[in-house]
Amino acid sequence: METIYGEGNTTDDSHYLIVYIDGGNLINGIVFDGSDWTYTLSTQSVNDDKWHHVAYVKRASNYYELYFDGVSVDINDTDVSIPNIDDVRIGCINAGGTDWFFNGTIDEVSIFNRDLTREEILDSIY
Repeated sequence: METIYGEGNTTDDSHYLIVYIDGGNLINGIVFDGSDWTYTLSTQSVNDDKWHHVAYVKRASNYYELYFDGVSVDINDTDVSIPNIDDVRIGCINAGGTDWFFNGTIDEVSIFNRDLTREEILDSIY
């Protein structure tokens, strides 16, 4: 797992939101609330030596949406949420005592305190 973005709770080390590249070079999002996992999965490979845009949006009432190059690739409506975030990292997350690093280059990172519309996500790409 190569972490693009990760946030968690260092107090009990059991709550995470992670956007990552899996072993099959696919972009995915995962949320763990200490007991339940929820996944947002893509079928797009990033192993093509090109730049890609990734957006992970948490909408109201724990509705997560994963975008890849401006296209919504998965939506997950779940009860899983992450309380008390106190650790945010770009290119790494420490989960369960293990550091998961990104092997590559990350550019033009933006974090918003509100959910973006599809149009705003498209505008941020170009």
